[in-house]
Amino acid sequence: KQLSLPDTNFCADCTRRRYSFVDNRSFGIYEGVLKEAIHLLKYKSQKSLAPYLSELMIEFIKGNGGVDDIDCIIPVPIFKKKINEREYNHAELLARHIADYFKKPLFIDVLTRTQETKPQHELGKAERFLNIKGVFSAENKEKIRWAVVLLIDDILTTGATANECSYVLLGSGASQIRVFTLARGM
Repeated sequence: KQLSLPDTNFCADCTRRRYSFVDNRSFGIYEGVLKEAIHLLKYKSQKSLAPYLSELMIEFIKGNGGVDDIDCIIPVPIFKKKINEREYNHAELLARHIADYFKKPLFIDVLTRTQETKPQHELGKAERFLNIKGVFSAENKEKIRWAVVLLIDDILTTGATANECSYVLLGSGASQIRVFTLARGM
């Protein structure tokens, strides 16, 4: 099920909380086949799904305003231990295809995850914001100075991870962060 791009409607979280990012767009709702595909990509080493899933994201972007105002694309990083276990960062795979298609710079050396945390899906809403606080840092900040960044991830539920990443990127010189995820948890 694909989400539409409403002009003035915001999710309940966005009307109650101020986020560091300007907006979030998602291809679809985190349920059914999309949920299963994300699970396979993220936890079952099915990285061959990344081109197909990123194609859904690309088509959504093309039909909903494009990325003309975007200066660069950055995937949400995962901790080094998880990269060693999975052998890849699923968000980076999605971001790489999107960046290649739209011919935008992909920066995987700017935002880093410095600490391992509990999985966000195991926590309540308030706990998610505390769990992720202070776990990202920025390097090579000159690459994003005054940049409009498109932050890519697989799922946005409470917005805690995207908010913390955005906060770090803004504090490192970026001018604006827009978030795009494959799915939106409801």
